[in-house]
Amino acid sequence: MSPGCTRGFLEREYRRSLEGVTTPDCTRTSCTGCGICPTLHVKNVLMGDRA
Repeated sequence: MSPGCTRGFLEREYRRSLEGVTTPDCTRTSCTGCGICPTLHVKNVLMGDRA
């Protein structure tokens, strides 16, 4: 079973986690490159600031 995101994204996220770096929420900023939107054939709509 596939998680939906690319292997490269998971490897990059793993390296970032070792450095204590978080990934921004793509619904608030820009695409993080995980590959899920193309896999699901959807387009992410940025919603702006949320509380």
